[in-house]
Amino acid sequence: ALPGSFAGGLQAPDADPVSGAPASLRNHIRPSAGGPPDVVGFGIYVKAFGSSALREGTWSADFVLTLEWVDNRTWALIPTGEDHVTLSEARAQSRLWLPEVVVENRKQGESDTLSSVVRIERGGVRKVDRVRATMRKSFDASYYPFDKQVLQISLGSSTFMAGQLVFRPLDGAGVLGYAANAFNNSTEFAATGWDAYVVEETTGLLRKSRGRLDISVERRPAKLLQFLFLPEVIIVVIGYTTLWYPTLAVFVMPRVATAIVAFLTFMNLSIKCHNVVPATENPIWVDNFEGACGSMLFFIIVANLLVILMVHEFDLPNLGLMLQWVCRGVVFLLFVLTLVISGLESYGDQSAYFGTVSMISAQIAAVAVVAYGMYRLTAAKRPGAAIGP
Repeated sequence: ALPGSFAGGLQAPDADPVSGAPASLRNHIRPSAGGPPDVVGFGIYVKAFGSSALREGTWSADFVLTLEWVDNRTWALIPTGEDHVTLSEARAQSRLWLPEVVVENRKQGESDTLSSVVRIERGGVRKVDRVRATMRKSFDASYYPFDKQVLQISLGSSTFMAGQLVFRPLDGAGVLGYAANAFNNSTEFAATGWDAYVVEETTGLLRKSRGRLDISVERRPAKLLQFLFLPEVIIVVIGYTTLWYPTLAVFVMPRVATAIVAFLTFMNLSIKCHNVVPATENPIWVDNFEGACGSMLFFIIVANLLVILMVHEFDLPNLGLMLQWVCRGVVFLLFVLTLVISGLESYGDQSAYFGTVSMISAQIAAVAVVAYGMYRLTAAKRPGAAIGP
């Protein structure tokens, strides 16, 4: 219980000792009315993490909310010979003062109190709620799916200002933080730590004390890599294999069709991924990685068309074969560059535009190869010209 002692006898006074109001109105007046703000100790203990929605900016959890405060008027509610009394919240609302604490960052209409018990002791009042709620959270998607987030539960009184009520974190095991198995069933996050603190915020004339629990988490990327990003890498490899097809006429349709189908399949996967992450002003890891892969697949389509034109349209098989070898090497280097840059960027120490290097390189390479091919084609059409490296 909170430190402090009750004053008075076992019988309820006829009037509030501070305000002089009738005893029937005690539950509407805070214990220290006319004096310093009442101190409400808070504890938030997360039993189970639910889920999160990155794009919608929400996360859910099942947690125990504990509140403790001192109100010497409640002593009269304890039966003679007993050291405490337990009431339901409905009964407590008509018998004693409650601080009217709510989860302030909850999503509207998505907070349920599964159970609520008020225990009155000779050392104070304790209210324990079992809550299942969805909280609003602005996620930072810069390094998704390698991101780290802070999940926050923010408490505030819906009635009292900072001059009337202030919070302080409670002590004791199982009161603050999260259970050891709270994130065991989550494929999204692993918890790395927590912090409980109090802030006082002023917005215009609104000055509120708020108690907060921050849970630091890091995303478990294995499932996302397996079902989203690994297939994209495989599609790029499939597209790359078309540059190894023979230049015979019978392989013209398969190589072009495979390259185009690979590109369209990649775009479909990319759309699914971007339906998960929110729109951002600056490039994020997903944008850079998928932009690089998409640019490589586009380069592969251009390279295939260029090789086919050289071999079958302009009847320059040697030039076509040489360009095909050049494109094989360029795509391989771009692929390695993309993996290296994406791996470095996943640590979160680089500029937001660092990951665009491989994407821009692929786009420049496509233009450069076409320009080089046109230059060699022009040179080959000159009288007496020979095709060579």
